Amino acid sequence: MKIIINRKVENICTIETVPEWKHVIEQIENRVVLFIDTNIKRLYGLPAVDGIVFEVEAKDEYKNLSYYSKFIHEMGKHRMDTHTVVVSVGGGSVSNLAGFIAGTYKRGIEFVSFPTTLLAMTDACISYKQALNTEYGKNQIGCYKVPSNIYVYYDFLKTLDDRFIWDGYAEIIKHAVCEKFSLSDDDMFTNVMKTIQAKIEHVRSDPWEQHPILMYGHQYGHALEYAAKDEYYHGEAVNVGMIGASHVGHVLGIHDDTLIKRHRQYSDTFHLPKMFRCGNIFTLSEMFEFMYNDKSVKNNHIHFSFGENLTDDTIRVETDALCYGLNKTCIDRMIFPNKYEMHKIAYGTFGVNEDDVYNAIKCGYRTIDCAHFYGNEVMIGKEIKRCIDEGVCVRDDLFVIGKLWNDQHDDVKKACQTSIDNLQVGYLDMYLVHWPVVYKDGNRYDADVLTVFTKMKELEGTLCRNVGVSNFKIEHLDKIKHLKPAMNQVELHPHFQQKELHEYCNKNMINVMAYSPMCKSALSDEYIVAIAKDRNCTPSSVMLSWVLNTGASLAIKSVSHMKENLNSNFILSTREFDSIKDKNIRVIQER
Repeated sequence: MKIIINRKVENICTIETVPEWKHVIEQIENRVVLFIDTNIKRLYGLPAVDGIVFEVEAKDEYKNLSYYSKFIHEMGKHRMDTHTVVVSVGGGSVSNLAGFIAGTYKRGIEFVSFPTTLLAMTDACISYKQALNTEYGKNQIGCYKVPSNIYVYYDFLKTLDDRFIWDGYAEIIKHAVCEKFSLSDDDMFTNVMKTIQAKIEHVRSDPWEQHPILMYGHQYGHALEYAAKDEYYHGEAVNVGMIGASHVGHVLGIHDDTLIKRHRQYSDTFHLPKMFRCGNIFTLSEMFEFMYNDKSVKNNHIHFSFGENLTDDTIRVETDALCYGLNKTCIDRMIFPNKYEMHKIAYGTFGVNEDDVYNAIKCGYRTIDCAHFYGNEVMIGKEIKRCIDEGVCVRDDLFVIGKLWNDQHDDVKKACQTSIDNLQVGYLDMYLVHWPVVYKDGNRYDADVLTVFTKMKELEGTLCRNVGVSNFKIEHLDKIKHLKPAMNQVELHPHFQQKELHEYCNKNMINVMAYSPMCKSALSDEYIVAIAKDRNCTPSSVMLSWVLNTGASLAIKSVSHMKENLNSNFILSTREFDSIKDKNIRVIQER
């Protein structure tokens, strides 16, 4: 494999001056099968070739067996022989398709690549791996085919829009983080060359590309890219995947949070997403299915590579850690180890009036936060039934949370069933111990949290799908963490961040839900107000978004601002997020 670059770089460039790319193709002596991106053809025209030209859109939908069969049929029809040269001019998907055809047609023919995107230059084309997608996932069918020549024309990048440029930076960030070289904010060429050099060294020493660095971020990234279809580009998905993997690595004790912070900073610098949203496009459960068809799966277990403390092998990751990584990077939904999902913005029902829950569900809320103590379960049940009867939703669309009150600890099953009957929902999606205290004989005592939560766990899978706690401190969680509570619902907002508790929950993969996510003092906070002004939104929206950007979910009650609150799930920059985080120290001391 020879890398030929149209700018001189020591140790990489073999030719200082490279002829114009069409001329290089036209000088190929044998017959040519040219796969060219339709955008490249529109911008630059076609070279004159003796052979076949296939115009391919820069979409992964062409990377499948159906199109493969059509192209192979045409090649056979035109009597392409073993001396034919397959030439790719395009991005990663075009290169992968052409490379796979070159690797399989008549047991393998010559392959030449002209990558035209930043990502292709730094990743897909500097590789022996060629692959097609199937309905079960990305790159499920593949082969190894070494390109005879790769021509990296830097000038191709001049025609790319900004999003495609930043998309390519994901691979650059990966190598910079893993191999600890610095990136320039304004010298793209230097960054590209450092990455190409690093990739070449890996591929030459490891032709099968099994090194963990090359797989880093792809376990989440491929699944996100495939599940979301065209919503995320490959590099964008892999960048989110690296952040998800870094969260998993942190919770498993593989590295500290420095890696997470570095990824967040690079993501902002190079305009890449740090989190993703499902919207109505796909579910996190669908992502799981794609992850379990990834190449990293061994004996039905997903193996991860991490950006630090890399070994020669990947590390087996259990479902709860996978869920944790997804919950830290998905801004609008949360998934639990049993694969049930929850919308992160819940409608709180404390003190609601008649029709409020009905209007909330019509508005788009799908997580409903209830409690026996609120005294309104029967009313809420009628409104939920009304929504179902009118076709606004079906039961499985909703995630209904109930809570065990302090005087119900003696018969947890009966209490749960009572709430189910009142709410008319058939089962609870989440059942929480409301407080770590018990009321008995007119007195208040510290609850035997281990005993009561053990009773709660017995309901899991029958009357309720998940069980957790509310208002538990570290001292209470320590007693039950081995039972893996799914959630701890606590007061949490920019002026009461509960850092130690939040970090403890993260360490033990306990999902946090914030109640009272807004407070009056924060509405006039100079940092929050400044962010709101920059984003043309309300301080309330910034506060809600801040909670979601921690990876937590939240419950909020509102009548006049239902829609506004539901849309407050935007991704803050690292600078914005940290400015609020740093502000907390002074405010907490004042409380």
